[in-house]
This record gives sequence, structure tokens and C-alpha cells, in this order.
Amino acid sequence: MLRLASKIIAFITLIILFSSAVIEAQSNMKDQFKKITIDAGIAKKFKEAQKSSEFNIPKYDQGFWIFLSKDDFQFFLPAEESAFQHKLDTALFLDTLQTLIGLPCDCTIKADTIFLLGGLFYGGGIGIDLRIANNSFDAKVLRAGKGFRTDSASNFAEQITLNTSHQELRIQDPGSLKRGKHIVGQLTLITQDFYKKDEIAEDRIYMKILFRCTPDAYGPLN
Repeated sequence: MLRLASKIIAFITLIILFSSAVIEAQSNMKDQFKKITIDAGIAKKFKEAQKSSEFNIPKYDQGFWIFLSKDDFQFFLPAEESAFQHKLDTALFLDTLQTLIGLPCDCTIKADTIFLLGGLFYGGGIGIDLRIANNSFDAKVLRAGKGFRTDSASNFAEQITLNTSHQELRIQDPGSLKRGKHIVGQLTLITQDFYKKDEIAEDRIYMKILFRCTPDAYGPLN
């Protein structure tokens, strides 16, 4: 129970961070909405992730994810051996990594937009802000911790919101994108490059999320 309570507190903390970070980012970041892909095999992949996931917290709104840094990704898949770096085939590589970690998430709807927020925060944090509207979507990644920036000229901040250089969303059923319906999807993305404090080299995040959620009637704070 103590472990579960700590995870819940961490998730609430992350949502608070998201609210402030996304509001701040909206003034200087443009949405990059892309068309959704329909894939009837996503529900099966979600069930497989449930069976093999570590730290699975049973609930209906839930996700499973894996994310790698630039160094980790290149360790598994050196650039000179592959054309995966900034292409759709990133998803094929991430599919070979079988064990995903449970992702606390929350799904809401406001006007014609569905919002999925999720992530983990403990000292530092990483999370996802996914927005779906008119059969299109846009995803951003939150990083929080010791200090980050998106270019070498700006100041380091304790939290930043990252755009993506590639993003793909696959949905099981296009008719599920409504209030009260059960959405099952897979999001794959690569973030823009960013810098971490005390590190010279640029970093980026490669991420795959399988999720299932039911949008309720409450939108985000912003």
C-alpha cells in the first residue's frame, strides 16, 4: 500500500508540473498535429504489454512505455548499422524490446480535444502530453530535474517541454475517439534534441507508449 500511495503522489505531482510547463510552453512552441493511423492489431499488443509489464497497477486508464536516451538507443542500434534514427522504423526497433514499464495516466476531453497526460516523477521526471482532435494528434514530452535546455544559448530550467522530430499515433478504432468510449492506442516518438546540465553532448528521447483510456468530461487546468 505504501508503494502504491507513493506512486499516486508522484503522478499527482507530475500532473501539476505538466499544467505549469504546458502553459509556459504554449507561448513559444507550435503544435505539430499529424494524422492518426488506424491499426486493428493495437489491442493485442496492449494485452501482451499487460502480461509482461513491470510495475503494473491494474486500472482501466493505464499505459505501458519504454523510453531510451540517445546514447542508449545508439548502443542497441548503432547509427552506422541502421537507417532507424529519424524514420518510422523506430517503432519496429522499439517493438523488439518486450518488457514495458507501467505508466500512470489520465485521459480527459474538453470541447473537441482529447488529452492524455501520463508519466513518472521522483526527484526528476519524464512524462507525456498527448492531444487528439479531428483525427489528428500532437505529442510533447516533459523533462524535469537537475536542469535542461533546448539550445546551447538559453538558460537551464528545472523543467522543459520538448517537441518531437518524429511522432506516430496508431489507434485500434477511430470510432472510440469520443467521450465515454474506450481508446486503445500506440504512440511512438522521437523528441527534438536537448541539453542536460553538466553534460556537453546533445540528447534526445526515443519513446513508445501503449495505452488504454476512457475520456471523461474534465479538461486540463489550462
